[in-house]
Amino acid sequence: TKQKAFTVQRDTPLASATDVTCSVHYKRGSWDARVETVTRLTSSKTHFYLTGTVRALDKGKLFMERKFKKSFKRDCL
Repeated sequence: TKQKAFTVQRDTPLASATDVTCSVHYKRGSWDARVETVTRLTSSKTHFYLTGTVRALDKGKLFMERKFKKSFKRDCL
């Protein structure tokens, strides 16, 4: 499953954002695994900001979770 949301504000372009949520489910016999990701991209005048979460579930129970935050200079973009 994948969902994308794009938010744009007419008078404040730096308030724009992109959100993407993905979920993949694998099941065979006793094996039941799911991976979920959530990412968000925003920006300022000088940087892009990317945040995200990756979750792994085993039989519906949280097995592992990682979160990250990164920033990248716009370099004239």
